[in-house]
Amino acid sequence: MAQWSFAALDEAGRRRRGTVEGDNPRHVRGLLREQGLRPLQVRPARPGIASRFRLGKRRALGSEALAQLTRQLATLLRGGLPLDAALNALAAQRSRHSEVLVGMRARVQEGYSFAEALDASRRAFPELLVATVGAGERIGRLEEVLERLAEHFEKRQALRQQVRAALAYPMVLTVFSLAIVSLMLVYVVPQVTPVFVDSGVELPRLTRVLITVSDFARAWGWLALLAAAAGCGLLARALRLPAARLKLHRLLLRTPLFGALSRELNSARLMQSLSTLTDAGVSVWESLRVAARMLTNLPMRQAAMDAAREVSEGKSAAEALDRNGLFPPLCIQLIASGEASGELHQLLGRAAETQERELSARINTLTSLLQPVLIMLVGGFVLLIVLSILMPIFEMNRLIGQ
Repeated sequence: MAQWSFAALDEAGRRRRGTVEGDNPRHVRGLLREQGLRPLQVRPARPGIASRFRLGKRRALGSEALAQLTRQLATLLRGGLPLDAALNALAAQRSRHSEVLVGMRARVQEGYSFAEALDASRRAFPELLVATVGAGERIGRLEEVLERLAEHFEKRQALRQQVRAALAYPMVLTVFSLAIVSLMLVYVVPQVTPVFVDSGVELPRLTRVLITVSDFARAWGWLALLAAAAGCGLLARALRLPAARLKLHRLLLRTPLFGALSRELNSARLMQSLSTLTDAGVSVWESLRVAARMLTNLPMRQAAMDAAREVSEGKSAAEALDRNGLFPPLCIQLIASGEASGELHQLLGRAAETQERELSARINTLTSLLQPVLIMLVGGFVLLIVLSILMPIFEMNRLIGQ
């Protein structure tokens, strides 16, 4: 749908301006009237780069918002409300995404299916949601599918929060430690250095190294910070290229600790998505194709896409996923058993639960290892600085005692 600029009057007679998404001016006027506005002017919008960025960000729904939306919509539908009335009720209480929901309601009233209405707002809703809802509509289990989607998005959000919580403390500790060491080098060491130099005592090598590092930090620290910022900017720009991201993700998979974490996180996400899609009645190859787009690691995403293509050509899902060796053998065995027994979606659910448990254990291991290692590193740096200051003092006391 295109973007349209409008001018309208609200119920109090105040003039309102803004943008709305719609198929044509008539469609846009209908959307405005449903919001209690009297349209005065509707014309195609020409937003700038910043405006397009804000619009895109404003309409994007995260896992938490998607979980709430699907859960509330399933509850309303089970309560007997028709789909357009349920969408209207949700639009009335969701000011941030009400524009998208109103547009979906208008499409449903025009005769489009719910999946087609979702697909028209692809920026707000992922392909997983569109494909699963389409399958649910075809088999007449839309409420059940929506509840299953709510569970899927809740688990996905829980995994994301668990990973963020595990990495937050080490990151904060690292930043705090660097700030302390920098403060000591720039302000504390220069205060005691003149005393050592004026005493005429031969300084230990550790103290001389500390003074050199302190002098460099005071003279060129700002330049080092600029160089680091420029390097981070260049790296971020380079990682926009698919080839560079692919190499980085391959390197990440070979990293001893973080590689296993990335592999298990993406495997859990793949199993969750496959379980949700196949339970809704989506074919295996289509489920693989959609679920592959949910993966953040590019080599694993490409492996899942290749597996989907091979499944469409007649190969089993277990054989196709096992070819690259990127997915856990236990998951492959469960998929093979599910294909043989005809209970694929049930065993995919078990595989997802298994991967979630392993991921939680991996996160706990990573957290328990990183915290003491970082504390020891910080303590080591501080110890070196303290020793480099105390050693000349001990030498001065020894000379005075003689």
